[in-house]
Amino acid sequence: MSKKPFTATGDKGETSVATGRVAKDSLVVQALGDIDELDCFLGFARTKVQTQEVKELLKQIQLKLFTYAAVIHNMREYKITQVDVEWLEQKAIEFDKELPELRHFILPAGSEGSIALHIARAVCRRAERSVVALDRQRKLPEHSIPFINRLSSLLFVLARYINVKEGINEELVA
Repeated sequence: MSKKPFTATGDKGETSVATGRVAKDSLVVQALGDIDELDCFLGFARTKVQTQEVKELLKQIQLKLFTYAAVIHNMREYKITQVDVEWLEQKAIEFDKELPELRHFILPAGSEGSIALHIARAVCRRAERSVVALDRQRKLPEHSIPFINRLSSLLFVLARYINVKEGINEELVA
């Protein structure tokens, strides 16, 4: 008999995390699920973005999200540091220099790549809310919230950057 692609150990509403068995609707599982969904949308965005530099950056972010999830998972051998937060900040500043000043709200619109990044940004903000809730329940490592916060800012900048690179005007909200 071949190995099954499932364990059925979660059929009663619990799953395993680094600290043991927890309810599937626990805050840690919610945060990890939101981070996983974000990672999936970043992979999707990589298929839609035409700019190689951004594709590579998104891959680097995806790899960093595995470490981030391990930190949220309470695996103490993994770390998110101030250097990680500063890396996101520097990337946001670097790409933002290519953009016109933003004086109005914009609609999440434009190219497929830009829209994929806007969706990833919205999922990232949901993940941030989950991480904040989890942090209130059990104190997370110091840079957990700033990292996910800066990531959503970077994704917003990248969504705008892709539209500029593809010659698509932003749709302003008056």
